Amino acid sequence: MESIKFKIQIILFIILSNVSVFGQTEQAINDSIKNQRIEVLENKIDSLESQNNNLENNLKENQAEGFVLFFIGVFCAYWAQNSGRNPWLWFFCGLIFNVITLLLLLYRNKEDLLYEEHIENRFKK
Repeated sequence: MESIKFKIQIILFIILSNVSVFGQTEQAINDSIKNQRIEVLENKIDSLESQNNNLENNLKENQAEGFVLFFIGVFCAYWAQNSGRNPWLWFFCGLIFNVITLLLLLYRNKEDLLYEEHIENRFKK
């Protein structure tokens, strides 16, 4: 809608600029066109500022979640390194499949403890 008005005003400007009798009208049209362009630019700036504020708020909200996911990945890698497994694999699994990987980690740890207990009991006999 605004672009149609803008095009009409440009056409009027061209027609009236060729007629020297309407010198004052020509200046008024130029001012009107400039004011409209300024208004359009101000609206775009307001829109961009609003989008920027939304992105900053989203970043602040997701920052804590990202830290927790990273910590889970580091914990899984640490456990893997101490238990003789591939720490990089467990880090990325913990980062991507966080809850499932933690449950799997707890299960594997339990199996490791039962296996060690079985080995100790076998050598004690």
